[in-house]
Amino acid sequence: QAYNAFKVKHLVTGEELDVHASRLKFFADKDLEVTEELLEHVAAQGIILRVRELIRHRWNDQSRSNEVLVGWHGLEAIEDSWEPLSAIYKDVSALVQAYVASAKDSKLEHHLKALEAPAKRR
Repeated sequence: QAYNAFKVKHLVTGEELDVHASRLKFFADKDLEVTEELLEHVAAQGIILRVRELIRHRWNDQSRSNEVLVGWHGLEAIEDSWEPLSAIYKDVSALVQAYVASAKDSKLEHHLKALEAPAKRR
């Protein structure tokens, strides 16, 4: 563990992370019991989701764009969700590029090139 880093455990997902001391908020209660009520409170605070994997893709006729089925860290498969390719590309472009390369779908490749084009013009 790095100097000034601490291991913290998310009460809902159980995920353990190393965080720098400057990112911690002070709280002390050596007798804290993790109750169902406390877990519900933590869950209600919102979780920043992290992409675990891109599972498959589809064309959405209504939005006229590609969507990807996203698997999320800390969530069950039943909570996977269809997200616009353009939105996921903004968050995890390298993962999207790797997925598109492995998908071997020319329409999907074309959509990705269109997403990349504005970034290259800057």
